[in-house]
Amino acid sequence: MGSKLSIRKNYVRWRMSRKRGNSKLKKKAYCPICNMEFKSWQTYDDFNYHIDNCLEISDPSNVVHGNKMFSHLASLEEKIDWVRQQFNTIRIPWSEEYKKIVVSRDEFLIDSIREVQNLCDRDMRSEFQIQFIGEIAMDAGGVMKEWVNILIKQLFSEEMKLFCRTKTDEVAYIISSQEMQPELYYFTGRILGKAIFENIPINCPLCKTLYKHLLNREVDFEDIKYQDIELYNSLQSLANNSIENIFVGYFALEKGSDLYELKKNGSEISINEENKRQYLDLRSEFETIACMMPSLAHFKNGFFSVVPQNMILELCPEELEVLLCGKATLDLKEWRENTEYKGEFSNHHKVVKWFWSLLEDFTQEELSQLLVFVTGTSRVPIEGFSGLKTLRGDPAKFTLQSIEISKKALPRAHTCFNRLDLPSYSSKHDLKDALKFVMKNHVLGFGLE
Repeated sequence: MGSKLSIRKNYVRWRMSRKRGNSKLKKKAYCPICNMEFKSWQTYDDFNYHIDNCLEISDPSNVVHGNKMFSHLASLEEKIDWVRQQFNTIRIPWSEEYKKIVVSRDEFLIDSIREVQNLCDRDMRSEFQIQFIGEIAMDAGGVMKEWVNILIKQLFSEEMKLFCRTKTDEVAYIISSQEMQPELYYFTGRILGKAIFENIPINCPLCKTLYKHLLNREVDFEDIKYQDIELYNSLQSLANNSIENIFVGYFALEKGSDLYELKKNGSEISINEENKRQYLDLRSEFETIACMMPSLAHFKNGFFSVVPQNMILELCPEELEVLLCGKATLDLKEWRENTEYKGEFSNHHKVVKWFWSLLEDFTQEELSQLLVFVTGTSRVPIEGFSGLKTLRGDPAKFTLQSIEISKKALPRAHTCFNRLDLPSYSSKHDLKDALKFVMKNHVLGFGLE
């Protein structure tokens, strides 16, 4: 604690005279808290914001224990709406500035990292226009949604080893304790922050422990059950039962090929009845905090470079998950009630009736696949299908548009506007085959409107 206080005092004195603005650093600089390197092309504002956030993270007095600002809000929808209104106060209007991101399909991740690392925090709050090399799609939001979701899929893949599935019955992701790639964790944090900022729901729920860290909530022994239920039960058994005359291990543990000591000379200190409470406290701190550092700090700093922490701080972990991931289940009745029709289509058209009849037999996974094809995301925001919008915030309900039938005609998606162009098929069987084909092959067709 003394070293942190010393850093804090020195930092406050330096802060009074430090340079600010969007001018470049001109030479490498290092954060005095986490030692993260900043390149010469990054700005003073980027550097200063990062240090401010590191100090917030390291200060126990900043831990949030409950909602205050939201006490007057009745529903989750109202809370989410309030947060989005705060985002709009720092959003850069597209008419004022936008950032073009050019990537190739072959070098997708490398190109994306290169493009994003050249952006300052202010740039991250501008509208992105994504261009895939060799493709003619004009991005009015649809390509952006595809770009975000491809990135999330790659960054959270087993091959990347940045995140791993929790060892629970729930599908959730936690930072891997085996990886030390600060730039990639920072980049991932920025992409998740951008997804929330642009209201792009992603199908990648985080572990509750991570949400608590993002919200500066206190983590404790009980949070282990969200990461590894077997470990939690084992430690719970240790806490509740006597281990007198039983050897259970040392104040150290192995992770992969590494040995971690929970205290000085921990590999030589055996656990007994007298010191097991200390062991459980240290093990809890290791599992929920220490084993994820410093990757967790880089991830948080990337996230907060887009989404200021004070704008989400009063959410609870479950509410933050809804803000990030939207609704997990697709309600077909609500979907149908919030669909618009264009061209020859109406609620009574035979092709429209076939369409909804087919969807009634779809699994949730198949419904998600179809939604991805049409909207670019597999989930809908907390408001459901009535809340579908363009990235610029204009209402854009799910729309079925009729088009003329032609030989080998396939449905065509306009993800920027959540619109599906459907040929007027002559049979329900033909419609089913066409939908299944585009869902399986994800044939994207972006409307030039």
